[in-house]
Amino acid sequence: MRGRLHTLVTRYWRVLVVVSIPLLAFSVWSELLPFLARSKGGGFHVGGDFDVYRWAVHTWLEGGNTVENWAPMRNGEILPWVYPPFGVLPLTVFALPPTTVGVFLMWAADLAAIGMTLYLVVRYRWPSVGPRGALAVAAVVLPGTLWLEPVYSCFAQGQVNLVLMGLIVADCLVPNPRWPRGMLVGIAAATKLMPAAFLLFFLFRKDFRAAVVSVVTGVVCTLIGFAIDFESSMDYWFNYGPASSVAGHTLDSNQSVMGMVARWGLDPLVQNGIWAAVCLVLTVVLVRTVGRVDASVAMALTGVFTLLVSPTSWSSHWGWFVPGALILLGAAVTARSIARFALVVVIVVAARRIPFTMLAHENVPALLWVPQQLAGNAYVVLSIVLLLLTGWQVSRARPAGRVSEVDVGEQAALSRG
Repeated sequence: MRGRLHTLVTRYWRVLVVVSIPLLAFSVWSELLPFLARSKGGGFHVGGDFDVYRWAVHTWLEGGNTVENWAPMRNGEILPWVYPPFGVLPLTVFALPPTTVGVFLMWAADLAAIGMTLYLVVRYRWPSVGPRGALAVAAVVLPGTLWLEPVYSCFAQGQVNLVLMGLIVADCLVPNPRWPRGMLVGIAAATKLMPAAFLLFFLFRKDFRAAVVSVVTGVVCTLIGFAIDFESSMDYWFNYGPASSVAGHTLDSNQSVMGMVARWGLDPLVQNGIWAAVCLVLTVVLVRTVGRVDASVAMALTGVFTLLVSPTSWSSHWGWFVPGALILLGAAVTARSIARFALVVVIVVAARRIPFTMLAHENVPALLWVPQQLAGNAYVVLSIVLLLLTGWQVSRARPAGRVSEVDVGEQAALSRG
């Protein structure tokens, strides 16, 4: 099976790339275009975060405060700007052009980020297929990712999450990058706080130089944020607190450990205690695992860990399912593991069927409460299971000492090379 797939992607890579073009076009037409809405003045727009980005950039340019004020939406609602003030700078690329142009620029950047992520994972994980084989795999898989809720909802809201994921993947997996490794993670963290957790990726893999570069870059970018908008920066960092307006939100689509626990309606002290205990366990597992698996696995685990421990991880943040599922699928094929393949199927089904909508049904029989919680918090449950299973497998395979570049998905496969 593995040999046939290798032959397919290396010998017929041109055919696969050509075939992927109409598949991508169909996926865009079917899954993305329905989210475009006609603007009153002509053109198109998407709702949600993209409007917040545009509002924040224009408010900053006009001298307003992006932290104290909230962005008015087209439907009459208001939403907060929850990113650091530095974030307005990279988002000007999408916010300054006309809305229609900005939306399509964001979509193009998101597609490029997913494609690059798939390509880099394949190149790192299975180097024997070469650049052409990696291109073929990325081209074929890309259309399918648009059918997953974390991906298409990111497009639907015009979010920048997939672009940030692309920056992180490039920083972690590109061999001998032309930039100082860690710089892209620092920029991503200064734009949106969650990528700062990838400092753990560098620390636990003992790449201390990249860790230092990440911190320095993040600090410099944050200081730039103070320079361009001192008032908003003071409010964001010292008065209100980062993303305080949405931390631990009980909305069903907040697929994080804190979001899950918050929906149980417990006393705040108990709620925070459970969240802290779970996060501590997950941190210990990550510490014991990240340094003993190859970089692609470590990167995917860190991405999933970040979403789990963050107070707020909307379902559209879960783009890390894409590289994680690809790695797991490759491991299933290599090891001929039905269990791994079944887990991939469950992840894909969960990412397609939007299981958290089940939580909207409040009047469920007591016997069905646990199944409802397991299914409705599927992103959280599956990710915890995946993280724990990976940690357990690493401990079982290499019980003593730190083993660098161990591939838990392919115990008998080629090493990195």
